[in-house]
Amino acid sequence: MLRELFQESSPGATSVLLPVCLLLLWRSWVFTLKPLLWPSEPKEMPYWIPCHTLTFFRNYVQLMEDGLSPFSIQLLGKKLYICTAPADVSAIFDNTVGFNFDSHITGLLTSFGISKEALKRAWHEPKPGDWCYVPNNPINPKQKSLIHCVEDIYKQQLLPGDHMDDWCNAFLDSVQMSLRDMSSLEFCTTQYEGCVWCGDCAPRNVSLYSLVSFFNVQATIRAMFGPHLHDIDPSVVQYMLSFNEHVWMIVFRCPNVFGLPSDEPQRKLLGVAVSNEHNSCFWLLTHLLYDESLFKAVKEETEAGWRSGQLDIKYLCANCPRLDAAFNEVLRLNNTAAAVRVATHKTTVGTKVLQAGSTIVMPFQQLHMNENVWGANVSQFDPSRFLRTKSWARHPSFRPFGGGATLCPGQTLARHEVFGFVAIFVKRFRISLARGPDQKKPPFPQLNSMAPSFGLNGPLKGTDVTINIMEAD
Repeated sequence: MLRELFQESSPGATSVLLPVCLLLLWRSWVFTLKPLLWPSEPKEMPYWIPCHTLTFFRNYVQLMEDGLSPFSIQLLGKKLYICTAPADVSAIFDNTVGFNFDSHITGLLTSFGISKEALKRAWHEPKPGDWCYVPNNPINPKQKSLIHCVEDIYKQQLLPGDHMDDWCNAFLDSVQMSLRDMSSLEFCTTQYEGCVWCGDCAPRNVSLYSLVSFFNVQATIRAMFGPHLHDIDPSVVQYMLSFNEHVWMIVFRCPNVFGLPSDEPQRKLLGVAVSNEHNSCFWLLTHLLYDESLFKAVKEETEAGWRSGQLDIKYLCANCPRLDAAFNEVLRLNNTAAAVRVATHKTTVGTKVLQAGSTIVMPFQQLHMNENVWGANVSQFDPSRFLRTKSWARHPSFRPFGGGATLCPGQTLARHEVFGFVAIFVKRFRISLARGPDQKKPPFPQLNSMAPSFGLNGPLKGTDVTINIMEAD
């Protein structure tokens, strides 16, 4: 039949029909016949063009929602296995032998331009007689590789204790020093688009996202490096903000065909830290502004954390149940990050078999939006769910900070920083939504789910929140 069709067709029609037929045959094999013949293999998500790359970078979250866990996608010529079922994710986190993170670290460092020779040295474990062996090394007493030694140092700084307290105090000192009065906000006029500064009016209108992003990232840099990076280049905050927005291009080795500003900040930054606090603060304050009763309750809670003009951050974090619940709900709804593991050998997850060397991606958004776990109102902002059931904060379907061996050591610090920023901000200023002539609330901002992230994403461009702001009495 096909032979007769091609014989009767003109050369021009044949040149069209042949590729179409080959495409249909290929799709039938890959997406229909192959899964039937090998049912234990994770099913590959169908696509028409040679991979999922365009769909992935056009709407990352939607692509992850379309498959049944575990399934696979093709990204830039590489197959990735996606796991979204809570039981599968827990099994992978618990199996530290079958799934490791080190191979993924190697891939990340390669994306940042680290050479093979440098990687070989970074993974080398010191042995007596080696060039890097230091007997009774006080910094690396267990003689770990450089990469694992650095991980331990970070954990010492980020886990609860004196080091974390020093970091948190440096962060909050920067916020208090920067958010002095209305004059400290004038940078919005020239450095950020969409931020309106009315010279003769009070209250004044500013972009909430611009304000929160700048002061949070500035405080993070000062907490990590002191004043040194600012002394080297006063524009370091802008570099960090730009880097955070486009770092996914470097990690996924995405060709910069559109000239996005990912390369320049990478060259400028002496040290890199992906900051999530500013996005957490933005969404938390936005929900408070759109819910006046919740805002009032949270403000009363944070007021109790001030003692003789000083903020008691530990008291604040232990005695603000509504703020804590709202923060957890922000993490649940806006976390578009994912955990990554690499299979060390052939392993079964659920009913599917993953081959050795497979890269497994576990997106948190799909765990957090599981209707079977969170109920019919899964898409709604409802902090009361964490007040009604305290155990939700420890549920396997709530993993805003990852899990297993790579559970984020800075989760307590992040909570302290976000709570502290909110407490200082609402103490120093009176804020409310800027409304139009009809006095209606503006549309709620949309989450930017288009691009991958390493924590919480911010709002889509053009959906920022403009606030009325004036100094508190």
